[in-house]
Amino acid sequence: RIASLLSPLVRNAANVKLAAQKARKIVLALKTFSHQGGSGERTEVSLLRSIQTVLTLYENQIKLGVQLEVSIDENHLVLGDADVLSQVWTNLVQNAFQAMKGHGRLWLRSEEATPESYRVVVGNDGPAIPPEVQERMFEPFFTTKPAGEGTGLGLDIVQRIVEKHGGALHVVSNDEATEFLVELPRYAAKEQEDDA
Repeated sequence: RIASLLSPLVRNAANVKLAAQKARKIVLALKTFSHQGGSGERTEVSLLRSIQTVLTLYENQIKLGVQLEVSIDENHLVLGDADVLSQVWTNLVQNAFQAMKGHGRLWLRSEEATPESYRVVVGNDGPAIPPEVQERMFEPFFTTKPAGEGTGLGLDIVQRIVEKHGGALHVVSNDEATEFLVELPRYAAKEQEDDA
């Protein structure tokens, strides 16, 4: 009798604990992301931590029909402003969700681009971006979204941030997939010490 009364309480306590842990992760992600302007200071940025923070904000959307594949090497460190780089991942992930209309595959992976840089690939299996849109997609205020849904500044901002970090941004889109390739300079601890 007592066990049957305690069973729902134990279940509820476990649910409350799980909800509290999720809330903590979301608050941490929002706190990290809320520093919109960034400090301007370039330091060591873990691509894995930076991207995981942003993905926390999309947990519910991912559960509703998006198959997420993350393959970011924990040793891939870049030189940058973590707060500002989080805007890059947020814009690219948000655009992927919109392109897929909330259903499909979303993947993020990191790889060695050159001896001096790492590349982050943000891809999805939504429809291809038409060539005429690809030509203009990085122009400020250019958008294919209905009025009131997009400013046309997301990809322009992404490109500016990446270039300001000494990196490069490219897009490859066809019937199978669309991938945004973000190349950023590696963090080299020795160079940072020399600069200091």
